[in-house]
Amino acid sequence: MGDSGEKVVEIARDWRSAGLDEQDQAILEFTEKMTVNASGITKEDIEALRSVGFADADILNIAVTAGWWNFLTRYVDALGIELEEGVLRDKKFVESLLSS
Repeated sequence: MGDSGEKVVEIARDWRSAGLDEQDQAILEFTEKMTVNASGITKEDIEALRSVGFADADILNIAVTAGWWNFLTRYVDALGIELEEGVLRDKKFVESLLSS
């Protein structure tokens, strides 16, 4: 894939088939589950992260980062906050994310 923006679009559309390495796949599997069903996280989910080389401190950082973004997007959505002009600078990139 040529452009890193194209890769981001590919990952956003379907990260499972985006050719990511096993650590990135494990992170996204965990964060997706945390986003959709946080109370469903099990020891096996943590072990899946450890099995690809993440230490406990790494796992804490993954969970905190995912939790922060989950909080932030829900907060912004709940209050109907609009992004300031210029925040999404690359119109082509944003349109690529939104197109099917």
